[in-house]
Amino acid sequence: MSEKEPDRLQSRRADTKSGARESPFEMISVPSALECVLSHAAAGSAGNAESVPLASALDRILASDVTATEPFPPFRASVMDGYAVVASDGPGTYTVSRDITAGVDLSASSDGASAAGSAAAPKPFKLSAGCVAYITTGAPVPDGADAVVQVEKTELVPNQPNLVKINGKPSVNQFIRPIGCDMKKGETILRAGERLGPAEIGVLASVGIVSVRVIRKARVAILSTGDELGMFWIAPLSTATTTTTTTSTVLCD
Repeated sequence: MSEKEPDRLQSRRADTKSGARESPFEMISVPSALECVLSHAAAGSAGNAESVPLASALDRILASDVTATEPFPPFRASVMDGYAVVASDGPGTYTVSRDITAGVDLSASSDGASAAGSAAAPKPFKLSAGCVAYITTGAPVPDGADAVVQVEKTELVPNQPNLVKINGKPSVNQFIRPIGCDMKKGETILRAGERLGPAEIGVLASVGIVSVRVIRKARVAILSTGDELGMFWIAPLSTATTTTTTTSTVLCD
């Protein structure tokens, strides 16, 4: 052996000659190693969180409970295309006071002109008894209305575009989704430790959540041992080395 032989090789050779056939390092089982890793991860998870945008939270793990900041739906919503009515008016022919489509803001509706002739300050639209309002699915039900009659239960009046015939007596709250029927304000939506899949992302988006606290991703070091192993993408291999294919495979996983 050359005088320049590395000390570690000399030590290994000496151990072999002396009869050493067992590693001086204690071996542990795979389950024990896994338990060790997971126990450290669990211990550090509480203080190892970060906030990420909701759009980047897919497959992340929640670090804390998430509660609804607003009820959903936030307004009484129609579940049918039809007419918003006052249920006690019963069947009959009524004037269509306005159209209400999904996305319309009823709080910005104008009530016409003031007595002085100037534009009146905008105020919420309210349906009066004896009138109806055409409404689409998902649109807000106006104040004053307490039922929706589906369009199939109505008839247009010939040559009278502002009139509609309501057939049958509607019941109070029919075809109306009440405020907070899906989620109430302050209600716990998801709990810490849950994985965020597509469904969970959708639920959070529905109540206006834009970012969430999640556990930071684990940082993993990959160690390949063996004097004969080399990484050709770092340095050219010598005639006595081979590519560490296992490292390449794990890095791509």
